Amino acid sequence: MEDALIEPSRRALLQYFNTQTMTHGGYIIALFIGFTTLVSRWREFNSSFGMWSFFLLLNSFLPVIVVYILLRTLYWGLLASIVIHTAPIEDGNTIMFRLLTGVVRTVENDHRFVYRFRGLRRSVIISLVIAWLLIFIALIVALGFWQRPPYP
Repeated sequence: MEDALIEPSRRALLQYFNTQTMTHGGYIIALFIGFTTLVSRWREFNSSFGMWSFFLLLNSFLPVIVVYILLRTLYWGLLASIVIHTAPIEDGNTIMFRLLTGVVRTVENDHRFVYRFRGLRRSVIISLVIAWLLIFIALIVALGFWQRPPYP
């Protein structure tokens, strides 16, 4: 009897997790379009020091956001694949809640690195800011920003 009650909840959660995965895939496509637009407007960014600085900031920010969204996509994909095999926990709550809790606990215990990216928490934000600063400094060094910027 309980299997008949679990399957609708399992299907609903699977549909939700797949929707989240597809949405994050759309974010990745949008960021790729934004990056190609940014690169195609290279000449406009060479016009002044302020525009060149803005260009460097954007180019250092994009890889960090792409990595974060890729890890979020992986998180939702893991939830979608695990919901198929996970049994609900034994608790007094609804079947949907018990199944969701079982899935999240499985990801938490077996995939700790990906579990960190389930949302924006202080540790994730600090990691993203440090990565952004390192990429920004690397771009400044690589492009020789302090010697001769390419603007006229």
